[in-house]
Amino acid sequence: MNKGLLKRLIWTIPTLLGVTVVTFTLVQLMPGNPTDIWLRSKGIIPDAVSVAEIRRQMGLDQPLIAQYGAWLNEIFHLRLGLSFQSGLPVTKELAARLPATLRLMGASFAVAYILAVPAGIVSAWYKQQHLDHAVRFLSILGASLPHFWIGAMLIYLFCIRTNLLPMMGDGGIMNYIMPSITMAAGMAAVYARMLRAGMLEAIADPHYKAARARGIKQSRLIVQHAIRPALLPFITVIGNSFGYFWGSSIIVEAIFSWPGVGRLMIDAIFNRDYPVIQAITLLTAACVIVVNLAVDLIYYWLDPRIRAEGGRYEEL
Repeated sequence: MNKGLLKRLIWTIPTLLGVTVVTFTLVQLMPGNPTDIWLRSKGIIPDAVSVAEIRRQMGLDQPLIAQYGAWLNEIFHLRLGLSFQSGLPVTKELAARLPATLRLMGASFAVAYILAVPAGIVSAWYKQQHLDHAVRFLSILGASLPHFWIGAMLIYLFCIRTNLLPMMGDGGIMNYIMPSITMAAGMAAVYARMLRAGMLEAIADPHYKAARARGIKQSRLIVQHAIRPALLPFITVIGNSFGYFWGSSIIVEAIFSWPGVGRLMIDAIFNRDYPVIQAITLLTAACVIVVNLAVDLIYYWLDPRIRAEGGRYEEL
C-alpha cells in the first residue's frame, strides 16, 4: 500500500482521540446545570440534597479527568452512556433516529445531483450566453441563501398558501420534498459550478477536438468526451458533501420536525444532555473521517498513478 495512504489510515486514530478531547471540553464549558434541568422536567424543585443525589447518579460529582476517562472507557466498549433525559442507552436512541437522517441525506444528495447535472451541462454548453448567466446567477443565489430561509419560504408557498405538501414529520415520499430541497440547494450550486468548469476544461482538451473532427455524434460526444471526465472530480467532494448534509440536517430537521439525529441534537443541547451531545458529535466526526478516508481509498483504486511504486500520494 502507498505510504501516504497508510499514513492517513494511521492518523485517523489520534484524530478521533483529539475529537473526543475537544468534544468533552466544549460540552463541559456549556452554560446551565443538567441536574436542575432534569429535576424541573420531572416537576421537582431543585434543592441541595436532590441535586447532589442526581449528580452522583450521573457521575457529575467526579473530577473532570475521571469523567473523561469513564467516557473513553465506554466508547472503547462501544457504549455511549445513558441519556440524562430519557434514561435510555444513547446507542439505542441513535439507532432509532439515525435511519431517518440517512434517508433524508440520501434524498438530498439525489436532489442535488438531479438539479446540478443538467444545470452544469447547460451552463457549459451555452457559455457566456443568457442560459449560462441565468444558471450561474441561480447557483450563487442557492449557495448564498440560508437553510432556514429556504425552508420557511417552501413552507409558506407549498403548505400555507397552496397546501400541496405536508409540513412536518417523516410520513411518506411527499414529506421528503421540501426538506431535501432545502438541504440540497447549497450543494447543488457547488456541483453545478464544478460540472461547468469540468466540462469547459474537457471541451478545450485536444481529445475532445479530435473526437469532434472524426464526426462522432453530438450526443455521444457530450456524454463520453465532456460529461464523463467532468464528473470524475465529484468523487473528491463526496466527503465534504457528507459533512455538509450532516451539518445541515440539524437546522432542516428542526424546521420540518424531522425525527432524526439533528432534531435529537437540538433537544439534547436545550436539555444539557451531555452524553447525547458527546455521542452525536463523536459520531459526526467519525463518519466524516471514515467517508473522506473511503474517498481516498476509491481514488487509490481508480488512479494507477497512486498505486504505482514510488508514487507520492500527497502530491495527488
